[in-house]
Amino acid sequence: MSNVNGLVNITSADRDLMLSNNGLTSVSGLQNLQSVGGRLLLNGNNLTSLDGLENLTSVSRRINISGNPSLVDISALSGTVMSNGFDIDGGQYTTKAAASSTLCQYLSNNTYLINGGSLSDVCEP
Repeated sequence: MSNVNGLVNITSADRDLMLSNNGLTSVSGLQNLQSVGGRLLLNGNNLTSLDGLENLTSVSRRINISGNPSLVDISALSGTVMSNGFDIDGGQYTTKAAASSTLCQYLSNNTYLINGGSLSDVCEP
């Protein structure tokens, strides 16, 4: 599976949304997703960006994005907040969220939520 285009009509997931270890190259089919009631896991794929997650505003538990060695753009999460953690592979992102974004404002007040990296790995200075 290289994309999730068949999920284009989904606006929310009541529980965990796990898209892991399946070779995804794009999550653009999640363009209407606004909330996840559990965890968002995007692990072990071939993603280069998170384009398609721009409308995601809340994740009730944690966001885990790891094992995507080509992922360089995480700016699509700019409007997202989570409550239990943000697990990332630090140091690989070249396109980050703006410092004034919802995500960065939230994380700057809750830096303890970031695992595997730091605020500077996620947000522009």
